[in-house]
Amino acid sequence: MDVDQKIRILVVDDNAMFRQVLIDFLGSQGDMEVIGEACDGEEAVRKVIELRPEVVTMDVRMPVMNGLTALRAFKALPSSPKVIILTGFDTIEYREAARVAGASDFVGKAAIAKDLVPAIKEKSKNGEPYGDD
Repeated sequence: MDVDQKIRILVVDDNAMFRQVLIDFLGSQGDMEVIGEACDGEEAVRKVIELRPEVVTMDVRMPVMNGLTALRAFKALPSSPKVIILTGFDTIEYREAARVAGASDFVGKAAIAKDLVPAIKEKSKNGEPYGDD
C-alpha cells in the first residue's frame, strides 16, 4: 500500500447508531477512509462488489443474512476484502466459526478502542488470517 493511500473500509452492522459511531471513529484516523456502510450481510455483499473495499468490519448477528454467511460469499469473489468480525458476542464458538469462514481477525465490540485500528492496519498490510498468526 502507498504511504499516502488510505485504507478503504466498509462498515457492516445492523445497528445504525453503532455504525455511525464506528464510521466517525475510523474516519478520525488519518490513514483510513470509510467508503460505505451496510445494515445486513446481503447489502454488504452488494457493497463489496460495488465499492471494492480493502477491509470490511462486520457484525456476526444481523437480519436477512448474518455476517458469517456474508463472509463466505465474499470469499467466493475473485478479489475478496480482508474481513474483521466485530461483534458483541465474543465467544469461542463465534471466534472459531469466523476463523473457519475465513475472517482475517475477530475483535469484540468492548475492545474496539484498543484493538480495531491495529487489526485493520495489520490485516491491510499482510492479510494473514488471524488463526494463522
